[in-house]
Amino acid sequence: MALPLALMLLLSMSALALAFGSLASTEPTVASNHSRTAQARALAESGIERAAWALFNAAATGGIPDGQVPALAPYDGSSFFAAGVLGGFTVQVAAGTTATERTVVGVGWAPDNTSAAKAHRKIQAMLQFSTAGVRVFDPPCALCVAGHVQVGGNARVESRAGGCGAGVPPGSAVRSSGTVSVQGSGDVFGHGNEVHNEDGVDWLEGVPPASFTYTAAELAQLKAVARGRGTYYQGARTWLPATGIVFIDTVDGSDFDQDTPDSIAGSLTLAGTSTFSGIVIVAGSVQITGGTTINGLLYALNDLTAAGDVTINGAVATENRKDVSSTSVDTTTTGSVVINYDCDKVRNAGGTTPPVWTIKPGTYREIEGT
Repeated sequence: MALPLALMLLLSMSALALAFGSLASTEPTVASNHSRTAQARALAESGIERAAWALFNAAATGGIPDGQVPALAPYDGSSFFAAGVLGGFTVQVAAGTTATERTVVGVGWAPDNTSAAKAHRKIQAMLQFSTAGVRVFDPPCALCVAGHVQVGGNARVESRAGGCGAGVPPGSAVRSSGTVSVQGSGDVFGHGNEVHNEDGVDWLEGVPPASFTYTAAELAQLKAVARGRGTYYQGARTWLPATGIVFIDTVDGSDFDQDTPDSIAGSLTLAGTSTFSGIVIVAGSVQITGGTTINGLLYALNDLTAAGDVTINGAVATENRKDVSSTSVDTTTTGSVVINYDCDKVRNAGGTTPPVWTIKPGTYREIEGT
């Protein structure tokens, strides 16, 4: 009995020894392949990061000049960026769906792109020029209204300076989906005009609001940013912090629409003398008087009334979700109100949050090909 058992055990041990020997000869190769694949994927991500750096540092050596779409070499996919002994990557930067987006494809290679035993991975993502993770808001007007506009008193709205980056400011300082009424000594100046309403281009009527409003997803992102920074409020507010990205929500946090009761809506009422730099979103109406100065973006989901010595350097946008009757004036600027178009102040939240190129949510994916 002992002899057969010993032979069977010896046979089993021999089979295991052969199996372990076979694995010992192939596992290093498998492990090496996995390692190179992981390195190639990381290098492809490095290509995406390199593109983001080049777009942000347009004037630096190795940067992508503003407005160069698609990008030229070395960002056209033809140049190999070596990353030491690990390998390297190629990167291609092309146009996105909007002027502030770029489609970027990074291909990582390990240990290089010429060896016989090379591995590669390809990643595609959309980069967007964003403030606090939300695309930069490049308003096409100093005062943008989804409703009717009245400019009166000694109010002045102008877009003769402060274009986006090195771009030209908009020719129409006021754009409205409804009507525009300029009364009294009110003035509106589009870019290049010295007399308001010159050739009728200083303001435009019947403009689709989609050209100057945030999407619902972007408003939700801004709300989340404000929550994270401690600048999220609900209900009626009569003051703002000195700086920040502020979101003034409805009392119960519900979406503001035409059926929202006034008792539930958010609101902002500013009087006296104060200065705010940043972005403020109000789920309701805004009333500003006194000597208030706002550097950045004032965005109301309902309407705006401004009077007194109010100065806004940046832009104003109102959606008029509730008060949009054709017989009412939804947005009024009177007194000595001055709205100076300054796209860069909108982009950088009044100088408090510099915009950067980041991956647009939902666009990162690994794809096939070389």
